[in-house]
Amino acid sequence: MTQVTDFHIPLPENDEETFGKFGIKENAYLVIQTGSGKHFRNENNIRHWPVEYYEELIEKIRKINPSIPIIQIGEAYHKTVKNTDINLLGKTSFREMLTILKGARLLISQEGGLPILRHFISRKPSCVIFGPTDKNFMGFDENSNLNTNNCEGGCEWIFDNWYKTCIKTGKNSGCTKHTLPEKVIEFTRDTIEFE
Repeated sequence: MTQVTDFHIPLPENDEETFGKFGIKENAYLVIQTGSGKHFRNENNIRHWPVEYYEELIEKIRKINPSIPIIQIGEAYHKTVKNTDINLLGKTSFREMLTILKGARLLISQEGGLPILRHFISRKPSCVIFGPTDKNFMGFDENSNLNTNNCEGGCEWIFDNWYKTCIKTGKNSGCTKHTLPEKVIEFTRDTIEFE
């Protein structure tokens, strides 16, 4: 199977309007995104990287680079991560979200639509946490595509409740929960430190 590698998404010509509206500067902030589509928003979704991990990650980022703003984007129904500098859940248009996504120094997200969109609009790095989805198929070369050593993924859609129950353990404890914030820091430190 071949991966899609080229696709054009038109963006507004004047990014500065969006950056000004939200008080940010291009390539001077990080973006996090915690959710997935409505179909997968169940709290028992093994694809979700826990909100507590995002909060722990933010604490670690602040120790490395306390001045870099951290923005949360996504839908209004996504869980809020404490201690972000700007919470834009449900507060942007689709085009504004794309501009913010394109302008970020780094996106940190579980696998899903936003890392894919970011690839096609900017080719800038993302740190993507994979669970049952196969990182070798859905990951892109510019990204840190992370999963745990005890699970290589590739088991999505094998059975109906693949996003609620781990096929390996039969439990609701997804492989994303085994990717700890320290691993994300390990793979993103250079991007976070950069001034």
